[in-house]
Amino acid sequence: MKNSIYLLVSVFALSFSAQSQDFDYSFVETYKLDSQANLTVSSYDSDIEVIAHDSKEIEVFYVVHKRNQLIKSTKKEIESLVANQWKFDIEETENTLVIRVLSTVKKGHINSKDAIDIHFKIYVPKETSTDLYSSDGDILLQGLTSNQKCISSDGDIKLDGLTGKVYAQTSDGDVFLKNVTGDVETITHDGKVINLEDRKI
Repeated sequence: MKNSIYLLVSVFALSFSAQSQDFDYSFVETYKLDSQANLTVSSYDSDIEVIAHDSKEIEVFYVVHKRNQLIKSTKKEIESLVANQWKFDIEETENTLVIRVLSTVKKGHINSKDAIDIHFKIYVPKETSTDLYSSDGDILLQGLTSNQKCISSDGDIKLDGLTGKVYAQTSDGDVFLKNVTGDVETITHDGKVINLEDRKI
């Protein structure tokens, strides 16, 4: 997971400039919540990106891979395809959206060549609060003004342009900060906290 800090910083900087470009995804769902929305995403092996945009809607782009190939289809077809490994559990109220990816494997494990990975790229109103968890993936939060909480067991956490209260914890990854103000608490057990404003990119 870990290359040189320079490489990680370069990739992180590149992601900032590339957010407006097109990207591939499997399917997308749109939710219209009340102001000051709360978003919860919990998954096992997912990369989770949450990025502020000007719309009042939440757009959730699901990125599903098998054998490093994107699966592009309808939600119903993908739910059927991944049913022996994963289940989508989605709850929506007036101001809360909860997305959980739950394992359906009862015993043993899935062969790596058959494993299906589910990742998220989510665009939200900037006032949205988040509670994100991934057991083995990277997390990106960008451009948000409310309180944020994100935990990864084995991934990097990237925080950019945040102004609210932020809690970020990773057991085996680095935490990157850029233009983050307010009350920030970062914890990493086997990584570094890197302020990109202190480095030449």
